[in-house]
Amino acid sequence: MAKSDISIRMKRAVLNLSEVVISANSVKREIETKGFAVNIIETQKTAIQSVQTNELLDRSAGVRVRQDGGLGSRINYNINGLSGEAIKIFIDGIPASNYGASFSLNSIPLSLIERIEIYKGVVPAYLAEDALGGAINIVLKQRRTKSLSSSYSLGSFNTHKWDMSGSYRWIKGLTVDGSAFYNYSDNSYKVWGDDIYFVNYQGAITESKGKKVKRFHDGYESAGAKLSLGFTDVNWADRLLLGVVLAQDYKEVQNGITMRTVYGDRHTRRNSAVLTLKYQKDEFLTERLSLTLDAAHSYLERQVIDTVGIMYDWAGPIRNPDGSYVRYGSGA
Repeated sequence: MAKSDISIRMKRAVLNLSEVVISANSVKREIETKGFAVNIIETQKTAIQSVQTNELLDRSAGVRVRQDGGLGSRINYNINGLSGEAIKIFIDGIPASNYGASFSLNSIPLSLIERIEIYKGVVPAYLAEDALGGAINIVLKQRRTKSLSSSYSLGSFNTHKWDMSGSYRWIKGLTVDGSAFYNYSDNSYKVWGDDIYFVNYQGAITESKGKKVKRFHDGYESAGAKLSLGFTDVNWADRLLLGVVLAQDYKEVQNGITMRTVYGDRHTRRNSAVLTLKYQKDEFLTERLSLTLDAAHSYLERQVIDTVGIMYDWAGPIRNPDGSYVRYGSGA
């Protein structure tokens, strides 16, 4: 019986499917189309630059930021001509006053911020405070991947800024997210004006006004940390996170309301400890219903310390002819 060889060859065939296009709005676009007069500042490109959060805000249309001095000084926000109590500041939708001044726009590095929402006039209902002139909502980064990043910058007047952030998510949704920062500056820049002069132990002016002098007691130091633990992207919650925020700052006070009154020992200290809980679920029970719950408990402490009664001018402590320090008659 004869045998025959059978050879089978397969030829590749290419089948083109119909084109599939998936499109969606970005978070920025979603917010801008909700009917509010709002500017969204995304920080991805600027986070790697040595730029303060307040500098970035001042570049936004209709927003003016006035700062009294260097790092850590008092700041006033103006939105379309309104300022002061008419403008409210929020961090992740929670009033910034709950966190205390030591964890604020003045201290939070830009690299820890996801985006900044600037509302002009009417604000969303979830920003539950009387904001007649508008509101600024700082949305901090909430990573849901394995990541770790850190940055450090050095600037004029012995200014140092450092921050670190990281996150880790396990397969079943357990997520830990943390960040920390540290800021320091001597703020030893030069100032001049009619209110700057030098006096002797009797209070008489010894040198003409208008001379440039260096600020010698205006340093600022702040540090803070934020840690969140919970679940993300699970069936029963998009986010359920329990968090703690710890922050503190130290600010030297160089002068009073005017630069005629000079201090050399006065300073302030502020500490804050905040416990937060956040639950968020889109398509809650129905497709068109979402649920967001925020809770916070805070402990805030502020101290103004001035126990040294030594008198100062812009050259430093004022001395008597015998070399001893001139002191206030009844304290500073």
